[in-house]
Amino acid sequence: MGMGAGPPVAGHLALPLGIGAAGLLTGTASLWLPVLPGNGRDALEAALLSPATTTALAVLVSVVVLKPLLTGLTLGAGATGGLLAPSFALGGSAGAAIGVAANLAGWQVSIPALALVGAGAVLSITQRAPVFGTVFVWELARGPLWVLALMAVVSGICRWLTSRPDHPRKPAP
Repeated sequence: MGMGAGPPVAGHLALPLGIGAAGLLTGTASLWLPVLPGNGRDALEAALLSPATTTALAVLVSVVVLKPLLTGLTLGAGATGGLLAPSFALGGSAGAAIGVAANLAGWQVSIPALALVGAGAVLSITQRAPVFGTVFVWELARGPLWVLALMAVVSGICRWLTSRPDHPRKPAP
């Protein structure tokens, strides 16, 4: 048997088939939610502009569920990419969903402010860098200064909650 002969050909097809399947799922879902594909900036922008309607709430919750799922499938299939932009898309959509739900419940809250706070919080957690997450999202959106302060407080709380002693970390190898 010569080199390159035999069953390894099936292994060579796994990467393109996996990436193709993830792309097909993402493409199909994007027919319903056009903000799903891409790096996440479109999802964050949509979150910042969300009206206080039940339709907007359904879209935001769908992004919160589907964006990490499809990103994980795509990266797990072998595609290249990172978690930076998907993190702030997820956080922005979650924060906006909370803001829309609060407005629908009768509370007057700023949906864009909560979207920025959510984006900064999730980015701070996924990157394990609260100052970076806060400043990066604030710089990206150019939000008001009071939002930066709120984002810093929330990111600090997230850092504290995720670094407590009852959440042991694995020692470095």
